[in-house]
Amino acid sequence: MQLMEITYSLGTIAEIIFFAYVLKVVKLSKSQNLMAYVQASYLVSHTFAGLLADYLLKYTSAQISDLLWISAIGLILATIISILFRQIDDEEQEKLANYKEILVSVYKENNFLLLSL
Repeated sequence: MQLMEITYSLGTIAEIIFFAYVLKVVKLSKSQNLMAYVQASYLVSHTFAGLLADYLLKYTSAQISDLLWISAIGLILATIISILFRQIDDEEQEKLANYKEILVSVYKENNFLLLSL
């Protein structure tokens, strides 16, 4: 149980850092659209995953452990795709090198808390 709590907290921290970086890189005028797309895709994907899990448990011989392995494979594939999907430009790499300054400046902005909800 403690291992699950640690991995969940690390995932939450990684998500916050990712959104802080994205909101710093994206122009303020487009940040609301970006967060709307992200939240909509988050909602749709979780709804679909829940419906699929219910279907697999009720109408097939799948068990909870099978759902665990489906989730694990999906996360591994998503990680591989996100690593290989796009190369970082030199200009963006310089911005990424100053991640502490980016995090501090994003948290100081008024819109961050509203957009992260």
